[in-house]
Amino acid sequence: MHVSNTDLTLASDIVISNLPFTVDVYTANGGFLIIDSGANFRYGYLELHGGNSAVNDLEINNSSFGTLFSANNWSNIHWDSSAKARFTGSALGGYEFASNNKGGMIYADNCVFTTIFFSPGGNSIDTIINTQIHDDINVQGLRFHVGRNASFFSSNVQVSAFNQMDFYTSGSVLNGNVSCDYPNSFFTFNQEDPARPLPNIINGNLTVREDCSVGIAGDVKISGNFENISVPQAVYPDTAHVFINGQDIFEVGGIVNYRSNLFVTNCVQNFCHFNLEFYGSTNSNILWPIGFPIDTLIINKTGCAKVTATHSLYVSGQAKIKAGQLVLDPNAGVPYKFVCAGDLNIYDGGGIFLRRDPAGVANMAIAGDINDYNNVVDSNCTGLSNLYNGSVTLYNELQHPSAHQVNIPGSSNIGNLNLIGQQGLDFTLGRNLTVNNLDFVNPARVVLANNNLVVNGTILHYGLTSYAVTNGTGYLQINNVG
Repeated sequence: MHVSNTDLTLASDIVISNLPFTVDVYTANGGFLIIDSGANFRYGYLELHGGNSAVNDLEINNSSFGTLFSANNWSNIHWDSSAKARFTGSALGGYEFASNNKGGMIYADNCVFTTIFFSPGGNSIDTIINTQIHDDINVQGLRFHVGRNASFFSSNVQVSAFNQMDFYTSGSVLNGNVSCDYPNSFFTFNQEDPARPLPNIINGNLTVREDCSVGIAGDVKISGNFENISVPQAVYPDTAHVFINGQDIFEVGGIVNYRSNLFVTNCVQNFCHFNLEFYGSTNSNILWPIGFPIDTLIINKTGCAKVTATHSLYVSGQAKIKAGQLVLDPNAGVPYKFVCAGDLNIYDGGGIFLRRDPAGVANMAIAGDINDYNNVVDSNCTGLSNLYNGSVTLYNELQHPSAHQVNIPGSSNIGNLNLIGQQGLDFTLGRNLTVNNLDFVNPARVVLANNNLVVNGTILHYGLTSYAVTNGTGYLQINNVG
């Protein structure tokens, strides 16, 4: 069947019953459907069954197919595991563009899909380039699903929803940008198989609008910016409620709803622990109107690319700086730019830089161990760099107390060190440590073992319950005594 330069509607009664006809395409019997040369295939259901791998079941070239408006289900395209479809330079509308089961081969170049469901199946072969996929303003919601084990190639793809989006890539990479375009929306990183989660990967930017709730199931990787276009008044003001000893922000196990205080063990809607990773060779910005809660943060940038945040980062699990640099700029009135309730691991080739500006110097607080595996500290890239003497606070979180170790290159200066301890829990040196000022904010002991603690300035609030333990060959040295 060849539809060329023709306006075609396949329906029993489009005005009264809205019942389009179904066209089944079987290439094994010599069938195929071509829509080209400015044709307008208005309504109809297309079911592609394949059968002959050398033939495309469906081709739509420089034409239009279907429509998506209000609640009218007038057009769909479905395909079986052996079917093939090719779309070029066309506008396509319909409730669903999806596989009936796993497999199939889809190619789309320079197209616009207006739909509520776009789903290449698992084990499919897909090429999506220079293409927009979005819902309709009157049908606000989009499910974008890439099945497991798909051979999915994409380039310059824009995926957007006006209000709600259910999104997963099942380990495939979407090369392009993703967004929810209206306020009061819902964005969900989901899983095809929650029992076997796979990362959802966006090689581009993710943008949500005012008062958007973001749910995350499984790991998420983003190469570009993670942006919430909103104002602080639109979301719960967290910074006034964050305390370094027992703050409620760490009851949030990721961005289920960043205004709630739900324990991670509740696993509300299966949004439990997850990794949020920023990867790639370009800089990334976390543009959030208030402090940004993360379960486990991973920085994995090549070429010393940077990750920055407009406001504080609150990590309820671990922070892993595998490569690239986490850049911390201070915010006026916010005591800590970076707070981590778990361990901070800075691997060889990764770095953190506590910067300064007119607002002051960025500070950070860590409830777990600090491990810096770099031998060289360089503010441009590697190691924990604190050139401007920001405060590094080590504290015991009341809900999850644990032992603490400080293990950074002995030649570097950690800056001002504050200790917020608990009875029976010590802070232990893993290597030699140099600080400017040492403040025992709460009762705390520093166990030196075979490492040296050098203080260039002043020791504050020491006493019978706050002191250094010289239980090995390590010593305490105070410089500039006067």
